[in-house]
Amino acid sequence: MFQLNTWIEKGITILIILVVGWIVSRFVKSLILRLTGKSPDQGAVTFLASATSLLIKIMVIVMILEQLGVNSNVIVGAFSACTLGISLALRSNMADVAGGMQIIFTKPFQVGDFVKVLDHEGTIQRIEIMYTVMETISHTEVIIPNSKLVENTITNYSKEGKVFIHIPMTLSAGVDMENVQATFYHVLREDPDVIQTEDMDVQIDSLESGFQLGVYCAVYSHRYPKAEANLKKKLQEARIKAQINLPSQTVVVHGQVN
Repeated sequence: MFQLNTWIEKGITILIILVVGWIVSRFVKSLILRLTGKSPDQGAVTFLASATSLLIKIMVIVMILEQLGVNSNVIVGAFSACTLGISLALRSNMADVAGGMQIIFTKPFQVGDFVKVLDHEGTIQRIEIMYTVMETISHTEVIIPNSKLVENTITNYSKEGKVFIHIPMTLSAGVDMENVQATFYHVLREDPDVIQTEDMDVQIDSLESGFQLGVYCAVYSHRYPKAEANLKKKLQEARIKAQINLPSQTVVVHGQVN
């Protein structure tokens, strides 16, 4: 009866440690994020908060094992062996952790930067231990493993404060190029998002299927890509107003004549 009571007490203690430990880990993580909310390096903050939460959970597991009567030396040895085994089994995950540390120390980007990596463009929201969270132009949350970020080319539009854009347009071969250039240059000069001190150009990229026109300019990175979308709309409205035609399309109807 005494042994049963002892195991009941240990079970209750373990349950309390588990519940309190998990609550504390979440509380500490949110506390770190809240206290350092105005830190200029939010990537390091989210990484630290995530790592601290994980460390507390590991401590909780060790405390539970001690309650079960496992010797601390055995725990350390088993933990080391498990760590080695897990590291070998989850090499990609360890690469993600190493990638997260590399991102924090080398700072190719920070939270709030607008970047392009792989096939994704968006704003960095969080840098966790194993992954980075990005919000795309369409407000979709994309989770990218940190190892993928450090292995691939990253274009950080926020570093320079400006983004050079190219807007292709296909026009009819019979258009007046002087009128086209004057119309589109006017749009560029009147657009507040276009950096007026940077080079801008309206030129012919190709003569296939009419004029393949290219509009080139630079916009402020904190406004991209909304600035690009607005500029495309303004160029189309100016084209219609100036009666600049698109290439005509020939429709061929196949049928049988009785």
